[in-house]
Amino acid sequence: MAHRDLKCDNCLLLVSRNSSSVKLADLGRGKDFTLEPSRPLQEYLVGRGQLMHLPPEYLLFQGGGAAEDFVAADYYGIGSILVELVTGQPMSVLAMGDVGAVLAVGHRDFAAGRRSDLSGFAPSFRSATSFVVDHLPKSVRSDALTLLSHLCDPQPRSRLARAPYSRDRLSRGGLDWVLRRSDIMIRRLEIEQRQLRQRAERQGRIT
Repeated sequence: MAHRDLKCDNCLLLVSRNSSSVKLADLGRGKDFTLEPSRPLQEYLVGRGQLMHLPPEYLLFQGGGAAEDFVAADYYGIGSILVELVTGQPMSVLAMGDVGAVLAVGHRDFAAGRRSDLSGFAPSFRSATSFVVDHLPKSVRSDALTLLSHLCDPQPRSRLARAPYSRDRLSRGGLDWVLRRSDIMIRRLEIEQRQLRQRAERQGRIT
């Protein structure tokens, strides 16, 4: 199943005493892959979610209705959630600017039988990724750069490529490497925070 509308608004943070968890909500645009398409293929050229959260291929009328198209879009959405948490803006807005204008270009190109080369957006996505990473603690910047570069690649097929970390390439699950890397980043942040508290406590005793 694909969600097709991944964004922070659809992530519910549940806090109970000292534990917390996140659940995905709003599956109204979800797609069950065991069911046949319910709409004409042309309607899948543009994504099903909110405009500002759409990946570039759907903004430019190059989306598809196959399972791998929806999975690639969800991968992008996962990366975009991290971008949104850090900057307050989804990746497409950060990398492409006025998404409404981009959609208008895509519509004109489609009507004229043209297709924009998605690889041409790579520089703006690299710049946006670097901007996001620069706002993260140093302990997680390297992993965040790899994660975002992979998940938010403007070319959807590149998002579906094998894991960028060699130790994760034998994993059966497509996103196992993302979960593993996220856990590593969380642990590093926890260690960093603990060290900062300990340093502050020592300084407090000295003064």
